[in-house]
Amino acid sequence: MMLKNMLFSTDRLNILPLHEYYRKSYVESDFLLNVVAILSPSVVASLPPYFQGIEDVKQAQVWLDKMQNESDCYVVADSGANVIVGFLFLYEADDNTAHLGYLLAEKSWGKGFASELLIALVQQLKKHNLLKALVGGVDANNAASIQVLRKAGFHAEAKHENNVLLFRHEF
Repeated sequence: MMLKNMLFSTDRLNILPLHEYYRKSYVESDFLLNVVAILSPSVVASLPPYFQGIEDVKQAQVWLDKMQNESDCYVVADSGANVIVGFLFLYEADDNTAHLGYLLAEKSWGKGFASELLIALVQQLKKHNLLKALVGGVDANNAASIQVLRKAGFHAEAKHENNVLLFRHEF
């Protein structure tokens, strides 16, 4: 399974590996300022502690390094506006399963980007037969994300600790 270099797009989004985006990014500090803006308190409210309190470019770089060490990281960009709207993370497990994480900037909420992203991801993984299953966790109070996961073909699996619901998509 080789997810790290997966590249795909939708009608409105370009999804590319973070390292590819870095190569194309001319000013790293501008990119890191975008990371700080995307990781606003509202966006990270129900995410693990290491997503919290990212307030400057140094903290953003530390966070990005941690995320890249733990997972395959992707930049999600609005192709029309040519701006970063969020991130996608895939954590590969030994059993041909991956754990999914994604977040979108608050200004991108309510535009259908999350559904578009996850539906395209599922299609990409299915097309290339890359995984047996994809698992995602969501705060039980996050009705919008629960709806996005269901729309992308995920099914509720179980309630996990800390009020997190687990959803699974079998391929």
